[in-house]
Amino acid sequence: MLSDLTSSGPAYISAILREFALEASMRGGKVDRDLAEQLIKKTLIGTAALLEDKSFDDLIAMVATRGGITEEGAKVIEALSPEMFRQLFSATSAKHRLVKDRIGNVEE
Repeated sequence: MLSDLTSSGPAYISAILREFALEASMRGGKVDRDLAEQLIKKTLIGTAALLEDKSFDDLIAMVATRGGITEEGAKVIEALSPEMFRQLFSATSAKHRLVKDRIGNVEE
């Protein structure tokens, strides 16, 4: 679990943000994928700085106006992402067990 949160975390965050940029670029053709990625990267840098002294919940509350657009988007993420992360942790836990079993068999 710790390696999922730390050493694998940058890849997982990048995969999520890549999909965010890809979907944005396919919506009406106003933002191409490169621009979407640049905007998300700059936003990520700013978000990381804000998170130095704020919790995730504090930052969401600061940005998501009650009844506003951002709150609607956050609700979608809160509704759909738990299943994605359950599947992620199930898949990585299974792979960790497989690797541990293989290492155990090599040592015997």
